[in-house]
Amino acid sequence: MPPRPDEALTDAGWWLAVMKESGEAGAAAVFDAFPALAAGRKAMEARQSARFTEWDGFVRAARELLDPRVSGQAVSVTRLERLVACPFRYFVEHGLGVEVLQDEDPDNDEWLDPLQKGAALHEVYATLGREARARGTRLQPARDTDHARQVADAKLQALRADCPPPSDVVFDRERAEFLRDVDLFLDFESERAKSEPVGFEVAFGHEPDSAEPLGRKEPMRISLGQGESFLLRGTIDRIDRLPDGSYEIIDYKTGRFRRDQWRGTFRGSALLQHALYGVAATALLRQLDPKARIARGVYEFPSAKGGGERVEIPPPSRAALVEVLSDLFDVMAEGGFVSADDEESCRYCDFSRACGKPVAQAGVKLENERNTRLDAYRRLREHE
Repeated sequence: MPPRPDEALTDAGWWLAVMKESGEAGAAAVFDAFPALAAGRKAMEARQSARFTEWDGFVRAARELLDPRVSGQAVSVTRLERLVACPFRYFVEHGLGVEVLQDEDPDNDEWLDPLQKGAALHEVYATLGREARARGTRLQPARDTDHARQVADAKLQALRADCPPPSDVVFDRERAEFLRDVDLFLDFESERAKSEPVGFEVAFGHEPDSAEPLGRKEPMRISLGQGESFLLRGTIDRIDRLPDGSYEIIDYKTGRFRRDQWRGTFRGSALLQHALYGVAATALLRQLDPKARIARGVYEFPSAKGGGERVEIPPPSRAALVEVLSDLFDVMAEGGFVSADDEESCRYCDFSRACGKPVAQAGVKLENERNTRLDAYRRLREHE
């Protein structure tokens, strides 16, 4: 852009220089001619302010569409935990239905992504667990390693036929890692305290596996009291009966273990699975055991990344769980889909282009007590 109109070399340059010197008056003329630019400036000013606005994720009509207490739509625990991590991402994904485009240039050094590998390991764990349950034995490395590796190899070959790896070198490397995790799972199982497995991959709200009589196709209705409820769907990795007759709900984690992420009962409402699956499992178990009681929820990390860690969390009171869920659903009802205010939540987000990662600005809006639409989200993050 030329510094002055008389130094312009083209008509366009002259007009740009004139507009620059005319200040807001010129800007008004431009915005009148180009409404999209005016909307962009309005959005920018709103996002830079301390107010929580429509440009930041305030959605007035969200309650009817997204609040499960009203919509009647069955939701998963994973979906609810994603809202806690970043309400804005939740709205983009589940409110607007935006889908992430797959990379057209796949990584030639990788075959299975973490989700694919995790799902495959879960399937192998369930197969081995069911076989041991049918025999009335416990998995032992000395006896079961060869067979476990055969089951794992069969699963990998099925995945290879459906989605070929980029090279034999990559396949061999990932196969070795996969088999190592299966070996570690056997070690983990052999050291488990006395308990009796009664269910593996127990589904509700999905078509259940014929091998699991506890499963049901219908979602679970969870009561919140005062006439409110919602529908929950999911799959419980494992249910074990303990020596005293109570039960524990086990969820396998195949990712990395970070101890600071597993402290407390709810950890700012980011941990909901053990509590909700405990409620669902109680209802499922009472088909067989009218006095079924959940003693604890357990997160297990039987893999190389997880280091064989195990986290036990006693079941929260029903009142505490209802309070957390009510705050969570109130975020949707109030339309308070603010962006995450910490870098960790944004690090691996697929929707960062939609919000521009305004971490600092989101913090400003959350600190502004005049933004009452964010009260529910503030309360939600205080649950320990």
